[in-house]
Amino acid sequence: MAIDSFTCYASPETAAMADAWAWGLQQLGHTISSPDDATGPLEVHLFFGLPDMSAAQLHEVAPRALLVNLARLGFREERFETRAGTVALMRQVPVCDWSRHNIALLRAAGVTDISHVPVGYAPTLERIAKTAKDLDIVCLQPPDAKRKAVLVRLQARGLKVAFNADGAWSQDEADAHIARAKLVVVFNLQEDLRLFDETAVGVLLANHAAVVAEAGPETVMEGDMRECVATAPLEGLEALCRALCADDTGRQARAERGYATFRAREWLPQLAQAVGSFTQRNPVRSAAVKEDVAPPRRLNIGSGKTWKHDCFNIDIDPTRGADLVFDLNSAFRFDDVHDTWRFGKVVLGKNHFEHILAEHVFEHVRELSQCVTTCLEWLAPGGILEVEVPYDLSYGAWQDPTHVRAFNERSWGYYTGWWWYMGWRESRFELVSNVFHLSAIGREMQANGTDIDTIVRTPRAVDAIRAVFKKVLLTQAEKDEHAVFFRVVS
Repeated sequence: MAIDSFTCYASPETAAMADAWAWGLQQLGHTISSPDDATGPLEVHLFFGLPDMSAAQLHEVAPRALLVNLARLGFREERFETRAGTVALMRQVPVCDWSRHNIALLRAAGVTDISHVPVGYAPTLERIAKTAKDLDIVCLQPPDAKRKAVLVRLQARGLKVAFNADGAWSQDEADAHIARAKLVVVFNLQEDLRLFDETAVGVLLANHAAVVAEAGPETVMEGDMRECVATAPLEGLEALCRALCADDTGRQARAERGYATFRAREWLPQLAQAVGSFTQRNPVRSAAVKEDVAPPRRLNIGSGKTWKHDCFNIDIDPTRGADLVFDLNSAFRFDDVHDTWRFGKVVLGKNHFEHILAEHVFEHVRELSQCVTTCLEWLAPGGILEVEVPYDLSYGAWQDPTHVRAFNERSWGYYTGWWWYMGWRESRFELVSNVFHLSAIGREMQANGTDIDTIVRTPRAVDAIRAVFKKVLLTQAEKDEHAVFFRVVS
């Protein structure tokens, strides 16, 4: 294997993983430079955490760049990975990731030049000097209200508990608390993420800490990690912590088992494979291998500011990172081949999508009949159209000068009951749910016992409607009954 020089760039949060990689690269025979050193044009620049810049900007300062993602990805809440610019960077610059779960999500999102390098042991992680265990429980995270309540209850039980209430502990202070703790508790503060955070636990395991982690059966964890840490869902953490604090022998055995398991974890061969492949394919300048990817079965129309990594995004604005720029007022040509920046060449044929999201889109569309018809044709039978629109008596209905219409509880009749007026001859929509999002005025009226029929007739009491529709095929009886509306007059 060729010998290369690497420079690591890390924040305080990612420094431990960067140090581990630096050690690993040295074990493989490579050299490590400091970011302050003068480096040659063939230096490999490793970024631990994704820089907030475009690929073009990155290549100006680091032509031979390799990204190391240390974040947890996924599920519904908006985070960095839902920004089109970040995915565009990862689409154009090779990436390494610690999690197979992350990699599967990223590949589906169009990031195809990505290698798996697990979190693993390095002597640089084993940095904390041992001392007397005069604290029962330590939490390095600033807990939210629910998790703080767990810690307070443990204190009330007589246990000595310390936690980083405002997130102000320095690294030295955090290390000192780890050394003094019988147990270190790791909460899952981002509840929509079900991926166990190995990057937060590696340092703990490398320093013989007994770790208790918030995790349930649905949590995505590597098998050896379940051997390394004690886990329970949030409601079970208090009892688990009390039991382990009372069991010195069992707790110490778990800590040593976690250390031994983590230390034995294989990761240097994967590191060698990842950097070897990168340096061979990118001898002068990094350029990711871009493979065509099947587009998602979820569609986000009018994506704009709500671009989603796990959807195919369509918008009229070419500056918002949409996968396809298209005017929803126009008829869509379902057989056309589209060259997209994330998925390569795609055809968005009829019946392709299983779910279409249209959040605050329909109020901007002048040719709404055409737009809804396109959505119906895009959906597979049984597919879902989820819509949110402003209620016609709300402030939001007409304060935006780009709105051309507003909606109320009777706005859906032509798509569900009177579908023949739309010219639909094979399928229609069925209304699954229609939920009113109340304003502060509406919530106050509801709290005072006002019925919903009165609330929806009250100006400014309802902000929006969120409706869910399902595509259903017309029965032969429905076709026969309404055939008269489709007679051709010659």
